Amino acid sequence: MALRELKVCLLGDTGVGKSSIVWRFVEDSFDPNINPTIGASFMTKTVQYQNELHKFLIWDTAGQERFRALAPMYYRGSAAAIIVYDITKEETFSTLKNWVKELRQHGPPNIVVAIAGNKCDLNDVREVIEKDAKDYADSIHAIFVETSAKNAININELFIEISRRIPSTDANPPSSGRSLNLILRIFDILHENHIVLSVWRTEATRARGHIRKIYAFLYNRVRVGWYVSTKGGESPK
Repeated sequence: MALRELKVCLLGDTGVGKSSIVWRFVEDSFDPNINPTIGASFMTKTVQYQNELHKFLIWDTAGQERFRALAPMYYRGSAAAIIVYDITKEETFSTLKNWVKELRQHGPPNIVVAIAGNKCDLNDVREVIEKDAKDYADSIHAIFVETSAKNAININELFIEISRRIPSTDANPPSSGRSLNLILRIFDILHENHIVLSVWRTEATRARGHIRKIYAFLYNRVRVGWYVSTKGGESPK
């Protein structure tokens, strides 16, 4: 059975429940006292979809404004982006539209966008009307679902729909695509062996500089290795 690695990033305001959605999907658990994400966190889960295995490489980004500049590091190269809002806070839905605009301007051209209205278990204090949110999602051709990480409502269904929307695999992906997948595998290995990069706990500006250096180092190593193995001779300058 073929294995596909799908990078997915979660975007949205702080406190909307991005981390809770990820934990419910990956660990099937819920912690009402979960700490806010600092920088970003990374988790993986492999599920079967039709005749393929889809390994989700999930980047859960921090919602605080001071980490906003880091977001492009995570949505670049993503197969899908889940933009989360809190149905009990109208302002989080307004912020969501800014994320959609940014993805359209700077994100991958074929990225699958999913809109998740979280905390649907709190319907009595709802501020965002479900039909309004769905109409907006339909207008931008995005997936729409209301979720509850607390009560495990529509969490698995959200990722199943992402699997369904992902374009079919290109038989001959470009070298840059292969390089990115190798880099993601390296981060995956670090994560699975509980190697924590101090990058994620630094301030936004410092973290961005470190991430760029790490990405450049890994990318150059992968590019050189690919060039030598396919072209022969010396590596490119």
